[in-house]
Amino acid sequence: MRFIGGDFANIEGRINAWLAGEAWKLEAFEAYDLGYGPDLYKVTSSGITGKPVESVTKIERQTTGKVPELACGYQGGVGAFITMGQTQTPPLHPEDMVVPVRNATPPEAWEKMLERYETAHDKRGLKTEEWAAIKLVVTGWRAKNPRIVAGWWELQDAAVQAVAYPDNPVPVYGGRCTYLCAGGWLYCQLPSGRIIHYANPWIKQTKQILVEYDGRWINIEDVPVPEGQFLSYAEDDIPLLKMMGYEVYERMRSTVHFMGLDSETKQWVSKALYGGLQCENIVQGTAACLLRTAMKRVEAAGYPLVLHAHDELLSEVSSDFGSVAEYKALMGKPEPWMTGLPISVEAWEDVRYVK
Repeated sequence: MRFIGGDFANIEGRINAWLAGEAWKLEAFEAYDLGYGPDLYKVTSSGITGKPVESVTKIERQTTGKVPELACGYQGGVGAFITMGQTQTPPLHPEDMVVPVRNATPPEAWEKMLERYETAHDKRGLKTEEWAAIKLVVTGWRAKNPRIVAGWWELQDAAVQAVAYPDNPVPVYGGRCTYLCAGGWLYCQLPSGRIIHYANPWIKQTKQILVEYDGRWINIEDVPVPEGQFLSYAEDDIPLLKMMGYEVYERMRSTVHFMGLDSETKQWVSKALYGGLQCENIVQGTAACLLRTAMKRVEAAGYPLVLHAHDELLSEVSSDFGSVAEYKALMGKPEPWMTGLPISVEAWEDVRYVK
């Protein structure tokens, strides 16, 4: 007997780009799959740092390439970057980011980000240069992926619209997905036709106060307080802020909340539905659909599954049956709903499980 296994290469990144219509990234995946394009992590690093792809170093591929791709796709910021860095082998620590990012960043942009540390609301216990380095990578990734970023807001607005007007379908991602609220549930139909559910959705209205500071709009709680002044960071501060020369803008913000299971306490709690979470649910749900169809195909072809994990399948067959090439073809066969989605499968065989 022997094992034959396979996994989908960077499937979440590919699905995210496909749904959002991030054309440059889809082209990069296709070029890489055909053997003439560079590693996408180097492409991402190049887009963030401005360096030519061929000049991206091994450490830059990790710090400004791989980790941003894994951490930022679902609206992750500084906290998500730190968490994702800790899962790498070896772990990527915040201090590891400083030198490569500072070297790849124009001096004026580096200094400007250092100045923003004072008013930052997401320091996460980081030192100034550590925070600036990670923040530059996060903002650089978002600038390089505008369609994915726009998709987060499209999803968030669609959920609000669906809950506000029940029984009316709200298409997103060019019609590949659809939201519908009915009977106390918010439904989201995935590209495959499968539906995911959110229980007891409702719209929560909150007032947001934005203040123009240093050429950008920031939340009122991020406004630096001059020595001797006191701010309660509430509506009462608006007259004082205007007297101090700030422009102030108030707006009502609508968000969808639903009932869900807390992953740590296992309790039924109220949860906020925001664009990044919706993107994650749709992308990972779609990846699961893709994996399930692959599971059925390989088993129907005589490759019984003994393991599956995330984006990976493992079958055990006799030594004289099947081939890696056939297994790869079975896993990578596209379904009609996958039109335009670049799929790549890496397959292998051995007498023991390997990674």
